Amino acid sequence: MDLARIATCLERRPLGFELGLRHHVPVHEPYWESHEGLEIALHVSGSGVVDLGDGATNAFGPGCIEVYAPRMRHRQVMARGGDDCFVRAAPMPELEAVLTGNLFMPRPPDALAEHDLRALSDAPTRPTRIQLAEFGHRMTALLLRLLSHAETRPAGARLLPPAPRPGKVLAREAQRYIDDHVATIDRIEEIADALGISHDRLRHVFTRESGRSLVRALMEARVVRASDLLTTTDLPLAAVASCCGLHSESYLCRVFRQVRGCSPASLRARA
Repeated sequence: MDLARIATCLERRPLGFELGLRHHVPVHEPYWESHEGLEIALHVSGSGVVDLGDGATNAFGPGCIEVYAPRMRHRQVMARGGDDCFVRAAPMPELEAVLTGNLFMPRPPDALAEHDLRALSDAPTRPTRIQLAEFGHRMTALLLRLLSHAETRPAGARLLPPAPRPGKVLAREAQRYIDDHVATIDRIEEIADALGISHDRLRHVFTRESGRSLVRALMEARVVRASDLLTTTDLPLAAVASCCGLHSESYLCRVFRQVRGCSPASLRARA
């Protein structure tokens, strides 16, 4: 995990709270799971081993804390049933490139961290917008406190390196970043920077997995956004171009013809 980049990312945008829950985990047949957003778990009672794949495991008991990066596969093999508290963040593409791997802590860093984790796990199932904002900031502060504590490497705490991301995963992450930032991407290299890999590697992987270049994917995403604006608003073409990250009306028309084979005006007229 690149702690400095994580801190920079969370300074710009806090986590979005998605779910908090307490549940009992019996001794059962283990199963693999992963989630779109990061997850923080506290083992309140019980014991066992968390299998992270590739031979990496964490033996846990009461008081242990785990932080799972987005989409990190893991399974909990229980030796003795017990209770867990966990909170899950909403997907956040710009964080996924820097928050990777797994953080294991044999005990909470302080009473406040444990209190916040337990409190967030008791969040209402349908929080208000005010509560969602509050919970998101509290979860952000909790994560930063855990990472800050782990950076000093207390006895037993460890940051495990991430498993290599398969090509399909990288291509999907790149497409998601394009869709989410279509209006603000200035250079195609920004996509690789956001995913934490080299531009050459991403370019080859994305073309192999999707059959398109990154430039083409960005162009198509901009045309999709433009088509939506053209058919649902009365914005002038220059404004539509600006909302899609294109620098002029003429550039919008040229890109539109390349992708859709017609002009923006003709699409609007048909709609």
